[in-house]
Amino acid sequence: MDFYHYTTSHLWNTRIVKEGLHPKRTLIGPPSDSDALNRFSMPGFAVKKYSFGLCEPEPQSWTESGAFESLAKHVMRWSSEYRSEPEFCPRMVLIKTIVPKKRIFVLDSAYISDFWKANGFHEKQYFLGKYLESFRSAEAYRGGYALPEIVTKEILPPDRLTCIWTGRLDELIAHG
Repeated sequence: MDFYHYTTSHLWNTRIVKEGLHPKRTLIGPPSDSDALNRFSMPGFAVKKYSFGLCEPEPQSWTESGAFESLAKHVMRWSSEYRSEPEFCPRMVLIKTIVPKKRIFVLDSAYISDFWKANGFHEKQYFLGKYLESFRSAEAYRGGYALPEIVTKEILPPDRLTCIWTGRLDELIAHG
């Protein structure tokens, strides 16, 4: 199955081309977000580390909803240059690889987006529950998610990764 992953050119050039793409994030966010989540009990699969991707480079549902711009800005959170100088527009890279379908899971990212926007504990709990309930194997997924996102626990070696696009964040947002 096609697996598209956006990253910064810095990470691509300094780490990924040498070591490959390693699962680094849990389903519910980077470790720095754990304080916001410690009130919620999580099933075991939710706290494992994954690499995140999309089924196609610019999914229509993501671009039409504005979620694609949020995704691009989220990727930039990993860029030290962007964090220190928000007006700086770093280069991004789109990586493509093939991952066996049996090693990919699908989630509806719309729910986690709603989780982060929600105010009260019960509202957050509802959206988090819906997000985790949407977790299923790619083989079992039959479509219908508002913002399908794919994840894998596979380490993707550098020889299986291809850079298919590179450009500036603002170019990506304007194009998406």
